[in-house]
Amino acid sequence: PYDSMIAAHARALGLILVTNNTREFERINGLRLEDWSIS
Repeated sequence: PYDSMIAAHARALGLILVTNNTREFERINGLRLEDWSIS
């Protein structure tokens, strides 16, 4: 339930959201994602 609030906060501040669950956040336009679990 907090994923959308986390994403909105990161997007509003222009931050990169680090997650291994990129599929959950890809639907949010303008959100920059990075998956550190990929080597």
